[in-house]
Amino acid sequence: MDISIRIGGEAGQGIQSISSIIAKTFARHDFYVFINQDFASRIRGGHNFVAVSTAVREITSHYMKAELVVALDKRSFEVHRDHLADGGVLVYNSDEMSIADGIGIPMATLAGILIVVAYNMSEWRAFLRLFHGPRSDVLVLLTTFALTVAIDLTVAIQVGVVLAALLFMRRMAEVTQVRALREIVDYEASEAGDGPASPLPAGVEVFEINGSFCFGAARKFTETLLSLQSAPEVVILRMRHVLAMDATGLEALEEVAARFRRRGTALLLSGVHAQPLVVMERSGALDRLGELPLFLGQRLHARAHAVHRQLGLA
Repeated sequence: MDISIRIGGEAGQGIQSISSIIAKTFARHDFYVFINQDFASRIRGGHNFVAVSTAVREITSHYMKAELVVALDKRSFEVHRDHLADGGVLVYNSDEMSIADGIGIPMATLAGILIVVAYNMSEWRAFLRLFHGPRSDVLVLLTTFALTVAIDLTVAIQVGVVLAALLFMRRMAEVTQVRALREIVDYEASEAGDGPASPLPAGVEVFEINGSFCFGAARKFTETLLSLQSAPEVVILRMRHVLAMDATGLEALEEVAARFRRRGTALLLSGVHAQPLVVMERSGALDRLGELPLFLGQRLHARAHAVHRQLGLA
């Protein structure tokens, strides 16, 4: 079943809002929807129209003929009456014109119908449920809602996106952890039941990052690694739980590596995933980190002892 609805009226009469409500209604009933919006005038009072086409199969264009044409002003009737399909229905604003073959509805009645439709599509129950979420999410929701009502939807979306981005960076910083492993090194073997874990060799420190190594977590990483009271000969940085790294995290890693180099400490990276590895390779960070910066697929305990012997510390 294919249905096309064409709505025309003056700019400022809510043509875009009406079409969005109709399109969402059909989409929620598993129809494919194609919207053709014409904004011939952004000036209040100018002519605008929207064609909403729906079908049970995928469609890639709107239909020229419409089963329902809604004309909110006289010009819309004159422009779109030829687009009415055979057997179609014409609904017009009876406050401005009188047409024998159409259905005349006063603008006040149309406004009432739209209010009822808008109420049913508002999802106010879902809106209220969001108030039980985190306070930061509620703040973004209320800010966007208030700006939509008070100023403009475009401004509200822009501010909402910025607030959501800042909130995301804050949360990434909160969930990312950088911790020292002082007692157990080879805990993969311990978890798998292959044998007891081995202690760290003298002069070796191991740190592990859990979470995204991005903007918010870079400072936490730098502070944790540079807070060592003594300068160890080897620092192994486990990154098996780091799935993403950005330019800020890469800069923090190189800054820590440079400071360790000045202290005479060797920095090794363990368990680096594909995305962080690609970032380091493309930026040339692996070359700048020096010799033996990366090792994969080896037991941490065995590698720590190997580096320990290589540096002449055994």
